[in-house]
Amino acid sequence: MGSQFPPKPQVLIVEDEFIIADFISEIVEESGCEVVGPFGTLPEAMQACRSADADAAIVDLALRGELAYPIAEVLTRRGIPFGFATGRDKAETESAWEQRPYLGKPFAVEELRQFIDGMLTRPPDCHGRPYASASCRER
Repeated sequence: MGSQFPPKPQVLIVEDEFIIADFISEIVEESGCEVVGPFGTLPEAMQACRSADADAAIVDLALRGELAYPIAEVLTRRGIPFGFATGRDKAETESAWEQRPYLGKPFAVEELRQFIDGMLTRPPDCHGRPYASASCRER
């Protein structure tokens, strides 16, 4: 017999600092979502973002000295909404990505919750893939 409840939104986490990844994971779970990851290196994250069935992604822009723009490209092609949660200054973001949601470190719990909800409640993207219609906590 199948579940009577809708599936929880899945949020892919790309973060190379363990303590921050753990903090983000905790808030994602408290918000009623399932965590995919976290992934802390560019190769791990690339493999995950190519195959994961995620509803949204939180991406640190700098992973052990490597920029995460290739991850952003894959997520964009797949129509998965994502934003950057990073310690890098927003002004340093490449122009192709400057309109993406941005959350500067350090951030507060409520800021992270709003960031997650914002990605999950956006209208359909340019690929026609609908984003989730309700926030994590409403599911």
